[in-house]
Amino acid sequence: MALGVLNQHLLTRTYLVGERITLADICVACNLLSLYQWVSTVLLLYILQSDDSRRGICFWLQVHVFVT
Repeated sequence: MALGVLNQHLLTRTYLVGERITLADICVACNLLSLYQWVSTVLLLYILQSDDSRRGICFWLQVHVFVT
């Protein structure tokens, strides 16, 4: 449920609040990164990319967490 709300918010936004990175983005990134580390890179990306309802979260993770 919480990921659904987050996803819905991020479908039309690049940042959680405003037009620049904020503490909110950093806090959520740290929490999602903990999930990412706990599960595994392949499994998490598979779950996010295979479920179209998580498209916003997947995009946000790629922009803010999986920056290469």
